[in-house]
Amino acid sequence: MLRDEMNDERLLFRRKFLAAPKAIDHEIVNQWDKADWNGYHLYIHPDLARAFAKAKGLDVVLLGYALDPDNPGFSNADVLNHALSNAADANALVEQTHRWCGRWALLVKSAERKFVLNDATGQMQIFYSTGQSPTVFGSSEHLVARVIGAELSERIGREFTTRFHQPELIWWPGDATPYDDVRCLVPNHLLELSNNKPKHFWPDRKKENCKRVENFSFVHDLLQRHFECFFRRFNGALALTGGLDSRLMLSFCRPFLHDLIAYTFDRTEAGEGSDAALPVALAREFRLDHFLWKPENRI
Repeated sequence: MLRDEMNDERLLFRRKFLAAPKAIDHEIVNQWDKADWNGYHLYIHPDLARAFAKAKGLDVVLLGYALDPDNPGFSNADVLNHALSNAADANALVEQTHRWCGRWALLVKSAERKFVLNDATGQMQIFYSTGQSPTVFGSSEHLVARVIGAELSERIGREFTTRFHQPELIWWPGDATPYDDVRCLVPNHLLELSNNKPKHFWPDRKKENCKRVENFSFVHDLLQRHFECFFRRFNGALALTGGLDSRLMLSFCRPFLHDLIAYTFDRTEAGEGSDAALPVALAREFRLDHFLWKPENRI
């Protein structure tokens, strides 16, 4: 969807979600889709994909998109139902997600517990309140803060951001956020909603040593299948630079170039430096639709 096809309200917190134990009357979420889940009110942005499933005593919600490399033609609902069919309980369901990629959050309710987790690299971030029980959680720290009335932390501003010459460019380490009463769920942890405590769930077994060739073949094959999953559902946009990482990603995209565009932010003055020259040459070589943009100092 192009920018001129959307109003500003729809762009605000796009593809986010929020879960709260009490109903919320707020202009941001009033126009969102709503659902009830085991004592929580779910507010889901209209552009965020979702799937619901119940089986084997589990009540599960998948928010975002999940890709199963063993089943590249599966939809979100297919991925979720397939995992449930192969899981005897909540712990087994979590183990089923180990091979997923994508950008997703998973809400799980069993007879004994309720918890939420996200994708392995934290592409779908989960933030939660710490000063109250039951917790408020969602995919934006600012939304969670607005619901619980949290203010920006003076302590964090004083002790952390002032160490940087450009505080607007900071990153937040660990589970920190700009708010004292809001935390970020660290990847490979799940949040137990009964006690508001994060729990480390992976890795859950002793590591195995693999030979270099075998390991390379395994990782290469897995990445190829992940890319196939992605392009079966979506068109792609690749940030293309002169670096090795983006060129490696381009190599995995080669079978799908007809569904790919590339873009580069050119930070050089004349547009002829390494930031721009190599991406332009690569795009020309592979006949890619390529966009060269100058970054602006404002949003």
